[in-house]
Amino acid sequence: MSKRDSEHRALEHDALYDGQLAKIGDIKRIDEVIRCVHGAIATNPEAFPIVPGTERLRVAKTRRFAWDEGVLPHLVIWFSIKDENTVRLRAVDIECEPAEDEWDGE
Repeated sequence: MSKRDSEHRALEHDALYDGQLAKIGDIKRIDEVIRCVHGAIATNPEAFPIVPGTERLRVAKTRRFAWDEGVLPHLVIWFSIKDENTVRLRAVDIECEPAEDEWDGE
């Protein structure tokens, strides 16, 4: 493992990202999900795929998760690697309906 792999990069937020994040609203435990995704992006942003048709835009996605106290929506965060020390969070969105491949047939 290289030195870079063991460090966290700084996360910068675009205004668009902050505005979209504020609109997500109060979903129980969504803050935990966002913290986990931020941690994964800060630790190893190269692990996330580059969006087809772009040179640097990457995407991190979570899966929708239903539990006894509610539903955590499918979260999508678009970001780019600014430099060796910094990642820019560009945009965020949620999908509250399950993706087609997540239906369990019920």
